[in-house]
Amino acid sequence: MNSKQRVLTAIDHRRPDRVPIDFGAHPQVCADLRAYLGLADDVDLAPVFGVDLAGVGPAIKHQASPVCYADPTREVTADGLFIDLWGVGFRRAQTPTGEYIDIAHHPLAGDCGLPRIESHTYMDPDDWEYSGIRAAAESRSDRAVWVHCRGTFEISWFIRGMDGFMLDLALEPKKPRPVLPVPTRPEAESALARELDTAAVVGLFTGFFGVGGGFVIVPALVLALGFDMPDAVGTSLLVIAMNSLAGFLGHISGGASDLTALLSLTTIFAAAGLVGAFTGARLAGRLPATHLRRLFGGFVIVLAIILLVDNVPKV
Repeated sequence: MNSKQRVLTAIDHRRPDRVPIDFGAHPQVCADLRAYLGLADDVDLAPVFGVDLAGVGPAIKHQASPVCYADPTREVTADGLFIDLWGVGFRRAQTPTGEYIDIAHHPLAGDCGLPRIESHTYMDPDDWEYSGIRAAAESRSDRAVWVHCRGTFEISWFIRGMDGFMLDLALEPKKPRPVLPVPTRPEAESALARELDTAAVVGLFTGFFGVGGGFVIVPALVLALGFDMPDAVGTSLLVIAMNSLAGFLGHISGGASDLTALLSLTTIFAAAGLVGAFTGARLAGRLPATHLRRLFGGFVIVLAIILLVDNVPKV
């Protein structure tokens, strides 16, 4: 199993041959490790440690100094404060094991109102050059590639200070929004509208063609709403169960001709169906989501061909 297969297997919640390894450290730590292991200064530590992942990301267009904590330095003050793209300040700190970069300035610390937070200069996406990401990823095709992305929670407390940011979240939630995006009402309404439109189309196909169930619901959930295959299958089963129960209760309330026979047949089908569904779910859990999508697509295609061949002579 190579590195890429190992990581993808773990992401699929299956057991790889070993735990995938990632590694990252301060340049001083890397230099000390090379010295300890008797390696040359230019040796890549990733293959030495069996690292399975490789990070790629955009390149900064301009920086005031290569010294930084996580994001590039855009300014170095006269007293040695390294200010990054978010306005957060860091200082070099010497420790017994080497140099460390520590946070020394939170630009929005203390008592500050919403206008000051909104007017703060945040990172500009145009500060970065993105054209080399694809080539960087392709050059690391032997490993699983991940794209570097800073967490908005981390950036938020860097800017505001941990105590101030946590108090904002608890007492004044409007303050974190310029830095920590939250779903807005229009976005929520748009998502609801998309879900209603998808359900309406599924209902239209069901009524017009006389088809329903997972053959229509699963593709709709995967293609229109972005569900993963296992989640789409589980959701479709729940919808089918609710529709089936409603239909069953409707037949009973309408006065079924032979209620005893209906209940007996329902019990038999339900028991056999539960066994089959449980077995299928266990088997599906052992397969990657991509394989499930291909199997489902192939099954639908085969069924469509059978129906087409069966009905062409009747046209």
